[in-house]
Parts: sequence; C-alpha cells; structure tokens
Amino acid sequence: MMKHRQLSRIIATFASILFVVLAAALVFAIVTNSGASASRTVSVVVAFGMIASFAAVVICGIVNSRRRKRSLRKLKSSIEAIRDGAQQTHVSTIEDDELMDLREAIDDARKVLTDRLEQLVADHAQVIAIIKSMVEGVVAIDKKGRVMLMNDPACEILGVRSRWDRSKKLGEITRVREIVEILESALGTGEAIEGEFTLPWSPRNRSIEMQASVLRGRIGEVIGAVVVLHEVSALRLAEEVRREFVANVSHELKTPLTVIRGIVETVVDDPEMPGDLRAKFMRKVITQTDRLSALVTDVLTLSKIEGDSQEPVDREIIDLRRGMKESIAYWVDRARDKGIDMRFDLPDVEVKVRADYELIREALDNLISNAIKYTPASGKVTITLQQSGGSAVMTVSDSGIGIAKDQQARVFERFYRVDKARSRELGGTGLGLSIVKHIAISLGGSIRLVSELGAGSSFIISLPIAA
Repeated sequence: MMKHRQLSRIIATFASILFVVLAAALVFAIVTNSGASASRTVSVVVAFGMIASFAAVVICGIVNSRRRKRSLRKLKSSIEAIRDGAQQTHVSTIEDDELMDLREAIDDARKVLTDRLEQLVADHAQVIAIIKSMVEGVVAIDKKGRVMLMNDPACEILGVRSRWDRSKKLGEITRVREIVEILESALGTGEAIEGEFTLPWSPRNRSIEMQASVLRGRIGEVIGAVVVLHEVSALRLAEEVRREFVANVSHELKTPLTVIRGIVETVVDDPEMPGDLRAKFMRKVITQTDRLSALVTDVLTLSKIEGDSQEPVDREIIDLRRGMKESIAYWVDRARDKGIDMRFDLPDVEVKVRADYELIREALDNLISNAIKYTPASGKVTITLQQSGGSAVMTVSDSGIGIAKDQQARVFERFYRVDKARSRELGGTGLGLSIVKHIAISLGGSIRLVSELGAGSSFIISLPIAA
C-alpha cells in the first residue's frame, strides 16, 4: 500500500512541476514574442499542458481504480470467508484509504460473529454432553417426524442402532408405535402429554413412562417435539409386590379373626355350654391369638429389616459362634422332645462378622424352627459354621420332607408355603424364610437352598468376614 501511495505522490508532484514549467514557458513566450507568433506559442503551450494534465489525470485514475478493485476483492474474499466459517483472525489489509472504515466495520462484525459462533458451538456441545449422560432416553423429531436426536438409552429402549438413518421418520426405525403416536399427538395439540407402554419384546415386561412436549422456535412457532423415556419397571414391580403383600396380610389376619369371632359367638350364645367344651374353645382362641401375634411380629420384623437395608445402620463386629450357641441352646430341648437328633459343629477360633446378635438369632431361630417342624421323629438336624475364603458360612440342614425343585425358587417369597395346610397346622406365618433372606442381604451376605424332595434341605447363609 505504501508503494501505491508513493506513486500517487510522484504523479501529483510531476503534475505540479509540469504546471509550473508550462506557466513559465507561457510567460516567457509572451515576453519574447509578439503578435501572431506569441499567440501560436501560447496555443501550443496550452495544448501541451492540457494533454499532459489529461495524461496525468488518466494515470492517476487508472492507478486509483486498480487499487480500489484490489481492495474490494480483498473485502469480498474476507466476507465470503466469514460466510463460510473460516477461522481467520482479521479482515485482509486493504490499500484504499476511503474503504478503511468499511474494512474496520466488517472486521468488527467478524469478531462479534466469531464470538457468537464459538458460544453457540460450546452451548451445543454442552447440551449434547448432558443429553448423552442422561440415564433417561431422549428422542427429538422435527415437524415432518424425522429424528433430530436420540441418545443411547433411547436407542436401547426402542431397539434402534446407535447410527440411524437421519432421513427416515421415527416410525420407520422403531417398532414401538406408542412413542410415535405420543409425539404426533404433541405436535398436533401443542401440549405436554404423558403415557406409558410395555416393551413387546422384553422378557421382563419392562414398563416405560413417556413425557412428550413440543419444541418451539424463537418466535414461538412449533419446530418439532421431544419425548423423555423413564423406565419404571422397578416401581411397577414394587407396587405389585405391595398390593400382593397387603392382600396376603389381609387374608392371613382374616382367617384367625374369623375363627376367634366364631368361637366367641358360639360361647356367648350358649351360656350352658359344658365346662370342658368351653375350655376346648378357649384353647382354640389362644392358638389363633398366638398365630395373630406371631404374624404381626413377623410383619413388623420384616418391615424393620427392610427399612434398615435401605438406610444402612452401623454394625458392630461380633463372634458368630456366640449367637449360634444361644440359638442351639434354645432349640435343643425342643428337638429332643420331638425325638430329633440335633447336632452342631462350630470352629474353635472366633469367626468375626459385622452384624448384631439380634439379627443373627432371628435368622437362625427361623431356620432351626423350620428344620424341627418339617423333620419327622428320629430325624436329624445339623448346624455348622465354617470359614470359606472371605466368608463365614452358616448351614442348617435337616433330614425332613425336602422341597421340590419347581418350588425352591419361591420359598423366600412373602407368605409362600410349600404345603399351606401343613404350615398353618404347625403355626407358620409364611414370612420366616423371607425374613431370613432380608437379614442376610441387610448384612451384606446371601442365602441359598440345596434340597431334594424326601431327602431333606440345607439352608446356607454366607456373610463377609469382618476386616
């Protein structure tokens, strides 16, 4: 640019010198000549001056025109680069001083646009990162139903590959009609809509809750719709278990209450009832009352254990042998009275776990009680404790009636009884094994069953050894 400015100055200087020379020549011609000769000389000088001036003007015009064209081409290139998103640091330097203001305005606009574009890119990346990190499924479509966005949880729920054809509509890439219908409804009504469906191909009856709403542009126009997918299978299962639990508790409470009411009404309606018969009825009332008390106690125990498992309680380190010895001492006489040989095998060294005696006693009492109940006279019950790897293993085995394989998976369910009539006759509530299972889980352990119909059962509790 400096070269062009110097050339302009040279041409201007040349024109000034030429003007001075011509003026001097004109004066000299007038002074030294006279008449027609002076007139011709003046005409020649004027003509030459005009030609020289015109030539200088033309040269200056050509130089300025080329300079302006080059400046305009650079401005155009810079504007096109900004349009195409090129990451340039500034607008190209131009040679035309008159276009410098325009160049500076374009450069300022470039800086503003670059800052806004960088912010938009950062915001977009942040939104995408948030959506991808969500555990809920998210699906967004445009007004024509084409998928704009679908995160990995949504792909897994809808059975769609993570790389889908973006030119296709949602209904063309998934078999779940419910999600297509709820998005179409949201687009049609412009309102938020909720729904729920069960995956048709899921073996676990997965329940999915949907919440759909429209996407709006800057001026409020509808540009698409989005749906968020929440898996609520665990919640629905918990609700079903709760309903079954309430129904079972109601049934278990109703039976003894009905018996008690019937006996009381019978005794009240017959004041002359013989004393021995009245005593027999009262013993039945006591039996049913004990059954009610045991049921309520087991329900409260189960509720407390489940509450502790959801809100962990600090446990103390105890020696398992102590709790086992107390349970064995409590049940050994009852086993002997029934003619059952009760044996135990405990190690000589301490077996320490993080637990509490009450829970250990509760679990063992339930297992030993069941073993004695379902083992006939002259049978055998064995209680053992041993360390295996990093676990303490308690085993209660019996030589009783055993459990069929098709029923073993359900024996730890609430109120499940292998033989309902026999269980009620023996005073069982149907909650004992469920309590044992929840105790083992709350202490960070597990329980399993090994049984053969007619050959007895073994219940094995494993608890982690305390560090």
